[in-house]
Amino acid sequence: MIERLTGSFPDINAADVDHVVHRSYKLFDGKPIRDFVPVLVERMARNDLLAQRHHLATTGPQTAGAAW
Repeated sequence: MIERLTGSFPDINAADVDHVVHRSYKLFDGKPIRDFVPVLVERMARNDLLAQRHHLATTGPQTAGAAW
């Protein structure tokens, strides 16, 4: 999933993609139903990365890291 998202967001640092995915997974820790967690995590991470891309486009790279 991380490789796929890194490929989809080449303008975002791979370490940031990894962080977003792991942060999304943590939201599901301890939840009883686990069947759809990977799908939900990828969707959440993709949305976060789209927001980060938008932030980069509007503020420039000098301030993008501070928000993530």
